[in-house]
Amino acid sequence: MTTIVLPPELLTLIFEHLPQSDLHTCTKVDQLFHATATPILWRSPSFLHPASLHLFSRCLTIAKEPRGKLVRSLHFSELDLNTYVDDDFLLTIAPHLPLLDLLDLSSCQSVTDRSLIPLATHCPALEVLLLESSPCTLRTLFELAHQCPHLRVLNLRAAQNLPHLALLPFTRHRHLSSLVLTDCRWLADDTAQDIRRLPRLRSLELINCRSLSDVFLRALATGDLTDLMNVYLSGNPALTDAGIVPFVEAHPALHEISLARCAITDITIHTVAARLPALRLLDVAFCAVTSAAIRTCVVRCPDLEMVGLTGCEDAAAADFPELGFEGGELDVLWLDQIAMIRTVEMERLEREMLEAEEMEREGAGASGAELREAEIENDGKDNEEGEGEEEDEMEQED
Repeated sequence: MTTIVLPPELLTLIFEHLPQSDLHTCTKVDQLFHATATPILWRSPSFLHPASLHLFSRCLTIAKEPRGKLVRSLHFSELDLNTYVDDDFLLTIAPHLPLLDLLDLSSCQSVTDRSLIPLATHCPALEVLLLESSPCTLRTLFELAHQCPHLRVLNLRAAQNLPHLALLPFTRHRHLSSLVLTDCRWLADDTAQDIRRLPRLRSLELINCRSLSDVFLRALATGDLTDLMNVYLSGNPALTDAGIVPFVEAHPALHEISLARCAITDITIHTVAARLPALRLLDVAFCAVTSAAIRTCVVRCPDLEMVGLTGCEDAAAADFPELGFEGGELDVLWLDQIAMIRTVEMERLEREMLEAEEMEREGAGASGAELREAEIENDGKDNEEGEGEEEDEMEQED
């Protein structure tokens, strides 16, 4: 009987699709399976119940081989786990995770500066850190900015124990590209001075940040955020055309912009249409915008995939008859609907252009005829004047 031995590369591809329980079984088959399955098993361990947290911590501390170096991501945000993740637990596992690059501590409110500050030292390879609803303070952010140079994604949603200068340590950070500050009441217009100095920032989420005004956006417009692609500003009626228009004009590479419940008008929509040719997502729910402005945006933004229109009274379903809606409110325009509107608008614009050209030709023809009539009339007058002069000369000779 011939035994077929699969190469480790092929085994790796197979094992990556197995659940954690099956991977654990594979480690007990033979040396090849053990060597191939173990790194995958430890790369991103899942925790099915609170007892698994204790087991994970114990395995890290008593294992003969440093299994912690295999761990790349940890998620503790599940509701039945986050109450068991505290400072003591994090202080126990952090020293064994030197290559950890993703850590989700969302809603782990028992994790404070006491463990987060050492975490920055023990896990310098961190790239993604989610601290939603965290009680952390400026001390933690200072350590993260200086000890984790590869940090790309920072989520501080609803983290309320921070001052308005909390982002100052990250100014000129080389890799920070995504920043989530939704529901942060500590934000102020002055915070823009720190955000505008994040040269690699690509995504900025500021939903329900009602402490910010147009002054904040105008300050961002003067920054060096050339890579900014996604901005979410929904839920702030203090933001108006006066702030959003210069912000849009300063960031022509935007792909997604959310302005739901902001105090904008068609002025902002026309600016978006003129300045954001690569736009893919536009959310203007509950804004005072019209269907005419939306149509202009659909035509001018060829990559547009979604437009949020919930609660827009002047952009109702009846204003888009080509979509075949009988009436009522229109919540979202999706890609196929946007394509239909664009086709109708392009045909209308083409007809108007042809009509304008035809009218111009007719006008030119009418002008030519009038010019010829004027020339004939002038020639007649000249002839009459010439004949009159000849008669006068003849009378003088007589």
